[in-house]
This record gives sequence, structure tokens and C-alpha cells, in this order.
Amino acid sequence: MLYLRSILFNTFFWVGTPLLILFILVPLMLCRTDRPIRRVILWWGGVVFWMLEHLVNIKIEIRGQENIPKDKGFILCAKHMSNIDAFIAFSQAPTLTALGKKELFMVPGLGHVLKKLGVISIDRQSGTAHKVTPQVAKIIHDGKLPLLVYPEGTRTLIGERRRLKSGAFHIQEGRDIPVITLASNSGQHWMKRNFRKIPGTIVAEFHPPLPRGLDKISFMQQMTREIVQRSEELMHHK
Repeated sequence: MLYLRSILFNTFFWVGTPLLILFILVPLMLCRTDRPIRRVILWWGGVVFWMLEHLVNIKIEIRGQENIPKDKGFILCAKHMSNIDAFIAFSQAPTLTALGKKELFMVPGLGHVLKKLGVISIDRQSGTAHKVTPQVAKIIHDGKLPLLVYPEGTRTLIGERRRLKSGAFHIQEGRDIPVITLASNSGQHWMKRNFRKIPGTIVAEFHPPLPRGLDKISFMQQMTREIVQRSEELMHHK
């Protein structure tokens, strides 16, 4: 039964999401602002959460919402194990923006939607991504926007550890930009490269802002504790 339910959910998600982009989000680019697109994404995330719970028995538990700044821009550094991660972040910070690989902007439809949402294109392959750091810091500080960052760079598997990238440290350096970390056990239930969905509870845990003025080594060590180690604890104990 779980096998069949997983097939049904995957069909719903991987067919429904492209259709949503093509027939709803792309036409909404004609609107003056990005608000209609964001409303639809927020709605779609709610639909996905509902389908997870009622079709494959996966619930979403969000902790620490009180740690999310409401009146200023901030950087959200999150654990990334699953396709559900971005929907969870968006549900708590609907105005968020992000850094996106330039290759994503070449995908028909998707690239245009990303531009409308203000996602910032970076070229990781050229080694020049660091040059946009001052621009990114100004955008999120002046616009009071949340910036979603995955310090691991890509989705990870259970037990896999990657050295965290230091982009968030450089963006916040010299500006009053809080850095919030997000731990999660999402990979236990919606795994990378595995179509099976495992029943249970996905826990997403937002932590208080990192202390201001940390040197780079201390900053990265605390990020590792709050993102990597805490996520591993959630996978074992919750």
C-alpha cells in the first residue's frame, strides 16, 4: 500500500508542479508585482503539505517560528535533504528570495518565474559568485527580505556530510543582517533519489539568530552545530 501511495503522491507532485508553473505562474508574470505568484506558491505548498499528510501519512511540524524576524531582512541558512525544504521555508517567510544557479534561469518558464521573484543568479562554475556579495547584502538589508541559503550547496543523503560554504558569513559581514539557522529531518521521509515516502513527522526547527560579531571560524562552527549536528539529532530523537 505504501508503494502505491508513494507512486500516487509522486505523480501528483511531479506532474502538478510543472503544470502549475506553465499555466499559472508564467501567466502571472504579467502582473505588476510578484505578490500573485507568491500567493499561488504559498497555496501550492499548502496543497503539497495536505497531500503528504493524507496520502502518505507524513506530517509537518514547525518549531521556533518566534525566532523568525518580522521587520527586517535576514539570512535563513537551512539544512537541505528534500524537495519539501523550500516549501517549508516559504511557508514561514513568503517574501523570501534566494541565490539560484544560472542554469536554472535557462529552463523555459521557470527562469522567468525566478526573475519575477527576484531570485539572484550566480555562476558557481566561474568562481565569481563572491563578487555579488555586496549586491546581495544591500538587496536583503534595504528591502527587508529573507534570503534562503543552503550552505551544503545541494541536497544531502542521510549520514552524508559536506563542508558548509561560507557565503552567509560574507553577506552578513559589515551589515546588521541576522542569520537564522534551520535544522530538519526531512530526508528521513522524502529522500533524495528515492521515490518512496516514509510515514512519520518532518520536523523543521528554526533557531535564534547567531550572535553578532563572530569571526569566520566561530561562525562556521556554530552553523555546523545548528544545521548539521542538530539535524542529525532530529533524525535520531526528534
